[in-house]
Amino acid sequence: MEKQGRCHYYRLRSAEVARAIEGLMTVAIIPSNGWPPHHRVEPALREARMCYDHMAGRLGVAVCDMLLRRHHVVLVEGGGEVTPAGERFLGGLGVDLPKARGAKRHYCRGCLDWTERRHHISGAVGAAIAEAFLAGRLVARIPDSRALAVTPLGRKTLAAWGVDEYRAVAPRSASAG
Repeated sequence: MEKQGRCHYYRLRSAEVARAIEGLMTVAIIPSNGWPPHHRVEPALREARMCYDHMAGRLGVAVCDMLLRRHHVVLVEGGGEVTPAGERFLGGLGVDLPKARGAKRHYCRGCLDWTERRHHISGAVGAAIAEAFLAGRLVARIPDSRALAVTPLGRKTLAAWGVDEYRAVAPRSASAG
């Protein structure tokens, strides 16, 4: 169990248990009330949104995955840290890490995403990343919503960083049928 604010999140003990449950789900009937509940989530909110002051949704999870894969960030139970390579990478993006380190809040931690059920980056580092994405016009706020729109520059930048979810699909030729 992981407590996050007033919510309690439970994790499966192992990949074997997850596979067993997934196997059972293949024969289960999906009820008419639309379970699982994320099917009713507005697509824009699922894609990219602000979670308090940091990015969440598929975008937030994809950025977190990339930072973890490239060893720019290390997340542990209840906290996290930016590596020296991560400091250089995020600094080049315009993320103000000295300001984040001086903030009177958690410096870096994982936040369980309610639509993706995986972590995105929160804390002062997550807020600084969101500020840099907005300032660099990689994302734009959607008026009257927590949703964010990933800009063409954002998609290009994310693809250059190797974020699979944002790699451009090569257009098919007219003769390809």
